[in-house]
Amino acid sequence: MEKQVTFHDLATHLRMLLESESYSQTTVKDMDFILNSFASYMDKNGLDVYSPEIGERLIQYCEVELKVCASRVSRARVIVRKLNRLNQGLDGREALWGDKTSPIVLPADFEKILSAYISYCRKKGNKQTTLHYKQWICSRFLKNLSSSGCEKAEDISGDMVQSAFLQLKFSRYWERIGPFLRFLFEKGYTKLNYSMLIQHRKRNSPYPTVYSVDEITTVESSIDRATPAGIRNYAIIMLLSRYGIRSSDIAALSFENIDFTNNRIRFLQQKTDDPWESELFPEVKDALLDY
Repeated sequence: MEKQVTFHDLATHLRMLLESESYSQTTVKDMDFILNSFASYMDKNGLDVYSPEIGERLIQYCEVELKVCASRVSRARVIVRKLNRLNQGLDGREALWGDKTSPIVLPADFEKILSAYISYCRKKGNKQTTLHYKQWICSRFLKNLSSSGCEKAEDISGDMVQSAFLQLKFSRYWERIGPFLRFLFEKGYTKLNYSMLIQHRKRNSPYPTVYSVDEITTVESSIDRATPAGIRNYAIIMLLSRYGIRSSDIAALSFENIDFTNNRIRFLQQKTDDPWESELFPEVKDALLDY
């Protein structure tokens, strides 16, 4: 009988693979958050053995119960795909990247300029994971160019660049395609700098989806509770950090929503008009009574 693979074994092995690929600290931290969330779900539901069906439930858990942001739901899907490949017996980069490890066949001239670009990026100190991602994105872009009948860098036109880029579907890929096109121009492969066709706007740094206990404690301890404003702000922070409710709901709260006797808090959500109710935690109760 074939031995069933536990989630713990797969997650441990996946973490080892991620460390071997030198992902950025931010990416590893985000993946750890998802894997830890997955582990909590498995423990809470008495699950041990992993399967693709369990993977779908883990994604739903992140999206529906944890209500994480869209980028982390996307990250959860990526991690489930990696777990599925490990569960199938794949390992190493085949498990991490899946179909991205399969080379895209390109015309000889495109193969040459892509190889030159990856070598250039390697000399600049790009990590292997970054090089792999750049090669994958640029290969798809060049494949789209070749599908339009262009097989040499010197034959690239602005219309072809725009069409090939739009076929990639995601505007964020310009972060990789733009520098590639600038490289082609600076090295003399193209006569024009097509990287200027689409203006890249720097993305705003996202606010963190979750804060650590230490970070929350630091914020709480920084509030001067000797003043009326500080007492109010502390009560607001306690509601935000303990329940994660919307600021609009906090602003609309009245003491009619607080049952101090039975330790309950309930209200209608401003955005959805749905009822919300929870236990009134002792530390929140004290902050509200102080207010």
